[in-house]
Amino acid sequence: MQKNIAYRTWHRSVVELWPRHEWLWPIFMTGIALLISGGCHLTMGVITGDDWSGPTSFRKPALFGISTGLTCISMSWVWGKLRIWSLDPVVVWLTSLALALEVTLITIQFWRGVPSHFNHATYRDAFIEVAMLVLIIIASLGISWLVFRSLLPGAFLTIEETHDPSRIPSTSMKSAIRAGLLLLWISLLLGFIISSIGWAEIQAGRNPELVPHAGVLKFPHGACLHAIQTLPLAVFVWQFLKCGHVLLRTNLLASAHFTFLNYACWQTFSGLARFEPAMGGMILLGLTSLCLLSALCPSRWIDAVLPTKRLSERGS
Repeated sequence: MQKNIAYRTWHRSVVELWPRHEWLWPIFMTGIALLISGGCHLTMGVITGDDWSGPTSFRKPALFGISTGLTCISMSWVWGKLRIWSLDPVVVWLTSLALALEVTLITIQFWRGVPSHFNHATYRDAFIEVAMLVLIIIASLGISWLVFRSLLPGAFLTIEETHDPSRIPSTSMKSAIRAGLLLLWISLLLGFIISSIGWAEIQAGRNPELVPHAGVLKFPHGACLHAIQTLPLAVFVWQFLKCGHVLLRTNLLASAHFTFLNYACWQTFSGLARFEPAMGGMILLGLTSLCLLSALCPSRWIDAVLPTKRLSERGS
């Protein structure tokens, strides 16, 4: 019986990922296509024993394909839980097209054997670089629209508006979605900042991927880029396991993400390597660990600390 319940819950969660509106299919299918592309490049890189650290390695098309694909699928899932606005279909189409073309250009540059970023060696490379910048700006505007929509009061569907209870997110899931989207938006903003710094480093004759002397520029951009997946997934697991205090756990895990993002920024802009010991970084990393461990601790420990009635899955 328990296995049947677990299977039905898993099956319902998988089916829930499928778009509920026709206008969501472009971004969902874009995500699937990019995942397949990234997975193929990852497989080829492993088989050939490619050097993953180089700017022309399989890492670029694999990483951007998988990362962008997951983001597209997550956005289609989030949009399916929001009230529809008339501008939503247009934003979805533009965002899907921009992200698909951007990753395609990155993949083309890989197969040409040249870097996809910080590359103005030829007129063709310069054109592709500028085109990717325009495309990511368009995609960022689309993501900003989704973030803005999700943060508005009454943004999510209610039971009175739909006969499908699976589309109604719990309070914990709403918190996870909003925090995840906000972290995604901040990560995109950091992407533009580090790109500008990278070009400044090139003009100074230095490595565009490092802030002197060892700060890794891409570290802050990628630190919490996928919180829109990790936070809702954690809520799903906690609710599936019927853990108590799901909303509190969600907020603690979101705090861990934000603190780790601060840690990544501190290390990078202080010119330190990702995990190079430093007082400020160690404090932020300690706070991250504290929030993470608090989110994962047993419910009875939380009950012992908080003199409140344990939250049920439905109440959270």
